[in-house]
Amino acid sequence: MSKIRYSTFLNNIYYEQFLVLYKSYLYYNHEHPFRVYDYNSLDEEKVGHLKEIGVEVIVVNKGDYSDMMYYHQYAFKWKGLLESDCDIEVLLDCDTIFLDNLDDLVEKIKDCELVVVPEYMKNARVGNFFNIGLMGYKKESKYLLEKSIQRMIDQPLRNEIAPNTEMFSLCDIVEEDKVNVLELPWEEYMHLWWNHSSKKTLEIQDGKFVVKNEDGSRVRFYHFTTHIDPFKDSQVLRFAYDYETTNRMWVKRFNNPVGLIYNHLSQCENINTILETQDEWKIR
Repeated sequence: MSKIRYSTFLNNIYYEQFLVLYKSYLYYNHEHPFRVYDYNSLDEEKVGHLKEIGVEVIVVNKGDYSDMMYYHQYAFKWKGLLESDCDIEVLLDCDTIFLDNLDDLVEKIKDCELVVVPEYMKNARVGNFFNIGLMGYKKESKYLLEKSIQRMIDQPLRNEIAPNTEMFSLCDIVEEDKVNVLELPWEEYMHLWWNHSSKKTLEIQDGKFVVKNEDGSRVRFYHFTTHIDPFKDSQVLRFAYDYETTNRMWVKRFNNPVGLIYNHLSQCENINTILETQDEWKIR
């Protein structure tokens, strides 16, 4: 039987954010277990709590990787996946939430090397870049991660000042080798910078949030890319823990309910209540 996991890389800074991601994973009733890769010494009590709520914790050791490569080129991600015992994994960033059940992606991963979401900016593809908010891979694709690691060693800088990161190097290899990659329809999966309509509609179906674009397509997950830009003239829609600013900005400026969903999962639901169904709910 294939070993299939949803996974993310986690340190102490992103711990609270991960709990919201995990609650959204539970909320949409996913079949396959969730694991986190501890790449930078999670606190012991945090590790204990993760295990209590059903999260598998895998420790990634830095080994002989340099600080530059392990941290600043983000090679800890590919190191963790190369050491993984999974047959198939759906990798997400901690600043992502599920807005649908994504178990169908597992079948798609079986038929290609990688499942990715292309990056867009101002109505055009950003070269060959994929957004690390979500990526699916199978164990047969690990050779691409190995080549990516070697590329980071051989070419630590992508230009004069920028490090050759895990995703930059992987994307370059995918393009050069014409790898069979399935690109998901970005409208259904995330906002992708300036090339999206930030206006969304929110529905409740069978007690679950359903977020749709203006064209009616469902938004299946959302990658917040860390923070919401606080400046009134900015067109960049991001996220922060400043709940008051976040809620007002997303609703009043962008007509977008996703920040409210994040805050609902963060503040109003715990690991036990998130699993309650409509039939189980009753006023106490």
